[in-house]
Amino acid sequence: MNLESLKKEIDEKNPVIIRIIMPRGLHTVVVVGYGKSGSIIYIHDPAKTEYMGVSKEILLNRWISSNFNLPSRNYGSIGSESFSNFWRNMKNGYLAINTK
Repeated sequence: MNLESLKKEIDEKNPVIIRIIMPRGLHTVVVVGYGKSGSIIYIHDPAKTEYMGVSKEILLNRWISSNFNLPSRNYGSIGSESFSNFWRNMKNGYLAINTK
C-alpha cells in the first residue's frame, strides 16, 4: 500500500490501520482522513489522544521506515468505543473530526 491507495481507502470511508516507526519501535495507528490540501493526515492514535493531524511528510517518513508494514485488515475486533462511533459516523456520511 502507498499514500495514494491509502487516500483511496479513506475516500471510500475505510479507515486504514498502519504501522509506523517511533523512537521506541513499531507503533500502530489508524488513518481516518486527510485535509483538503493533502498536507495533513488525520489519525487515531490510542497512545496519545483520540484524533490528531500530522504532516504528510512526517507520517510518510515514519511509515516508509516500517517498510509499509501493515497488520491484518480486520476491523471487527477493535475495542475502542470512540473509534467504533467514529467509523459508524464515517459510514453514515458524517465527518466526526475537524479537518481545518
